[in-house]
Amino acid sequence: MHLIVATIGSLGDFLPFFGLAQLARDRGHDVDLLTSTAFRETTEAAGVRFHEISTREEDAVRKAALGDRRLRTMLRPARPMVVTTAQRAADQVRRLYRPGRSVVVSQAWCLGARIGADSLRAPYVSVHVQPFLFRDTSSLASRWRYALKDRAADRLLAPELNRIRADRGLPPLRRFFHTYVHSPLLSLGLFPPAFADVRPGWPSPLLLTGFPYVDAGSPLDEELRRFLDAGSPPVVIAQATHRPQNHRYLAGALAAVRQLGRRAVLITGAGEPLPGVDGDTYQVPFTSFRQLLPRAAAIVHQAGIGTIAEAVLAGVPQLVLPLLPDQQVNALRVEQLGLGLRSRDGGTAPQLAEQLRRLFASPWIAERLAEWRTRTRATGDGLSTACDAIERLGREQALVGA
Repeated sequence: MHLIVATIGSLGDFLPFFGLAQLARDRGHDVDLLTSTAFRETTEAAGVRFHEISTREEDAVRKAALGDRRLRTMLRPARPMVVTTAQRAADQVRRLYRPGRSVVVSQAWCLGARIGADSLRAPYVSVHVQPFLFRDTSSLASRWRYALKDRAADRLLAPELNRIRADRGLPPLRRFFHTYVHSPLLSLGLFPPAFADVRPGWPSPLLLTGFPYVDAGSPLDEELRRFLDAGSPPVVIAQATHRPQNHRYLAGALAAVRQLGRRAVLITGAGEPLPGVDGDTYQVPFTSFRQLLPRAAAIVHQAGIGTIAEAVLAGVPQLVLPLLPDQQVNALRVEQLGLGLRSRDGGTAPQLAEQLRRLFASPWIAERLAEWRTRTRATGDGLSTACDAIERLGREQALVGA
């Protein structure tokens, strides 16, 4: 079987699809991965074929846009990138497609891959790394709210997306984010059923696979190992990979940790180190959460689903400071499930310090973390479940090599 795997976005968006591509390749399938040039080296080093659908420069525009809390300001500069990426993805799918052999497996946001698959009548699997695009339509109010959001999205994106569809002989659509982000053949949610309860309006057929675990961070360097060995478990403060570096966020979280007299590890991303830190703080651009978090007292982060999954696996309490709408959904689930606490408005250093105190003192959170850690380790990796489901679909579609 031949898989055309497509994803756009940050490192956290890339890793599950990279892991899926590797697993499918290891199972004997032929795989092409469509993603950003930022991940070309990683992809090719793993022996997976790379194809560009976005550039580093376009990623930088997207990151700058995501630094703004205002939705309109956030979306306007990202619009050309979304359209250009959709065009490239549709073209790459058409170029790579092999009749009777190919299935297109795409991140739900990557609408160009869906358009390309539809133009070829190719089997298509939509993949959701988090529950944000799954809608609860059980009430009239929620249906009206989603209709208004879809109308706004259509004004921004539908003319260009429908032009791409028309170029491929497809009719125009409305409300792209209503049902078009879900495959009629199979939708995959890369999170466990307990993380988000299935509601009216969710796609069908749908399989919730459990969290995918891909450890692509560099191993702990020797200096970081010495820092960890030299004192009490630190609080990890992680910068989100999808946004430009935010020194205000890092400094505020670090000030809260200092108020508690605790040590810290700052994951700063690709930006500059935070100035003025003392010997109780260690800074590193990236490292392996799989190796670091089991040695941490807690993690402060911005509610990325990949970081949540790694914290659950390590059994580490989380203080989440969400910014974007999808992060707000993730943060709410973290708090409701007893995996940590959320700060609704960012919070001052004293407020964050108080939340960390509550986090460390809560026996309920400790119990829930132990339960989730045991459950997650027992259920295995969601990528294997996802790959099994794609192979079943290939057999149902009578694809060669499925």
